[in-house]
Amino acid sequence: MRRRAHRSPARSRAQDLDRITARLILFIWRIKHMDANALMTAVTTVGFPIVAYGAMFWYMIHLQDAHKSEMDTLRKALDENTSAINQLKELVKIWISGGESHEQ
Repeated sequence: MRRRAHRSPARSRAQDLDRITARLILFIWRIKHMDANALMTAVTTVGFPIVAYGAMFWYMIHLQDAHKSEMDTLRKALDENTSAINQLKELVKIWISGGESHEQ
């Protein structure tokens, strides 16, 4: 009976995790230009859960970028609306005071 060299479980898990992480990074780098055959190759090579995780990670990053751009547009519109409300407030003050501008 042949004996296996003893490796610590933590070290082998860490090595496995490094290999999986390297494959995942490579997959994410290529996901944008992937066709159906490449997707099937990825699924058979690293397994469906890892491919699904990579796709969800890419989608999350894409959503964050889209959300940031939407929030920038919303922030600009809110600033413009605040300015318009302040101008209306000043006009109402002038109108109430009978045409004279008063500061409080």
